[in-house]
Amino acid sequence: MVLPEMAWAKRLQITFLILATIIIGGVSAVDTYWTFKNQDFLYQYEQNPVGRWLMEQDGGDVALFMTFKMVGTLVVMCTIPLLYRFRAKWGITAGASVAGFQCLLFVYLNFGEYFVQL
Repeated sequence: MVLPEMAWAKRLQITFLILATIIIGGVSAVDTYWTFKNQDFLYQYEQNPVGRWLMEQDGGDVALFMTFKMVGTLVVMCTIPLLYRFRAKWGITAGASVAGFQCLLFVYLNFGEYFVQL
């Protein structure tokens, strides 16, 4: 029999994982939007050396780069719940870490120019 406190804690953890997954997917969608919006000059500003290399391999196009980014995001979004299922603390830690990083990426993508000017 599950005690009410334990059931509440379990629901809170699952809610957190759902929110973390939504944050990860949402920020990835914003990142994808900005990548396609700025694809004509993205290579000049891309700071990820792997991303630059993928664009080089695709003749300067962003399609291969975005394919790898989307597959990576999908793997993360599927792995975190699996991790939680087998090791709850690891799943929570991974979800919080990736969601936190994605929040920082969101701020950088949308407000980074303001921080550079300071």
